[in-house]
Amino acid sequence: MEEWLKRIKCSDYVGTFREHNMDGVALSGLYRMGSDMRFLHETLRTEFGIAVMGHRLRLIEELNKLFG
Repeated sequence: MEEWLKRIKCSDYVGTFREHNMDGVALSGLYRMGSDMRFLHETLRTEFGIAVMGHRLRLIEELNKLFG
């Protein structure tokens, strides 16, 4: 998870994802729950503290590459 976040230029969130016990399996589950993009944006913002829109968009695009 840490290496992936670094590779997609979101290393600021390594600690946050670690605190939430997010590994690849959990990330896949989050992605599947996020069929409504508003839900996914809101979850990333509120649960993970990712306030910067560009960071959320980058994460979602990279999730699409992994799981889409």
